Amino acid sequence: MEIRLRLDGDDGRELLSLYRWLRQDPDVTRNGRVSLVPTASRPGEMGGAYEAVSAQIGHVIALAGLIIAYRGWSDTRRKDRRPVARIERDGVAVELEGASADDVRRVAQALGMPDEPR
Repeated sequence: MEIRLRLDGDDGRELLSLYRWLRQDPDVTRNGRVSLVPTASRPGEMGGAYEAVSAQIGHVIALAGLIIAYRGWSDTRRKDRRPVARIERDGVAVELEGASADDVRRVAQALGMPDEPR
């Protein structure tokens, strides 16, 4: 299943940094695939910007790896400049607050993620 990770208040640089971070994390790439989602361009625009990181994952363990990797990246940002992160699936969005087991459960329940691989 596809989930999307968005950063509110970002000019695109932070999203690209996050994408690169996630691609280098073995726990993320072992359990899923990440890619950038381009912003839809209007006629006459060149495009080239990105709106989200897409992750193809199948279960809560993969979601936990993604959230923990996100928190690792977030901890490298200045506290006063950290963008607000949201994780989305099928129109449901949940703000990421932490990477504890309770945070992972809260996000997984909100997104309807299966507990185990299918």
